[in-house]
Amino acid sequence: MALTSKFAPEDPVQQDKAWCEYVESLQGTDLPFEAQWNTFQGIFSLRTEEDGPPVVWTPDETTRTCSNIYASMQSLGIPSFADFHAWSVRNKPGFWQHVLDRLGIVFTKPPETILDIANGVEQPCWFSGAEMNIIDSCFTAAADKPAIISRSEDNEILSVITYGELERLVNRIANGIRNLGI
Repeated sequence: MALTSKFAPEDPVQQDKAWCEYVESLQGTDLPFEAQWNTFQGIFSLRTEEDGPPVVWTPDETTRTCSNIYASMQSLGIPSFADFHAWSVRNKPGFWQHVLDRLGIVFTKPPETILDIANGVEQPCWFSGAEMNIIDSCFTAAADKPAIISRSEDNEILSVITYGELERLVNRIANGIRNLGI
């Protein structure tokens, strides 16, 4: 049953809690989207812009501990998401170096600095002096490994493009662009 603003919590924390409890109550049901949407609108009808966006999904423990952000927190010895966020804000160069390392970004010439704010935070200079071809970072997996797995809405058959096939397609496009003088 949809909630109206008459029953909606005023406190944003209580709104988030009410939504999470509602979502949990839906497990194993097939309630139509419209009914879920009406309940969402009812719960959050009193939410203001100052309250920020609502929590609409919270990962379960398995999803949380298998996430990239959890792996980053573990590798850095940071115990909570709040601490990780605070660290990333306080230490932007360290955070972005960590991201580059985790993603395996390859530079032909590494950056002299990750972040230079000598001209103020309004004019940051990111990765000064760096040179790269992103292709060097994209095709590091084995050629026979899946790069893209897709499926159309009207067909249950999965389509798989390997890293080798994708690299050939990318090279074809790059050569075509080069031949056009672009």
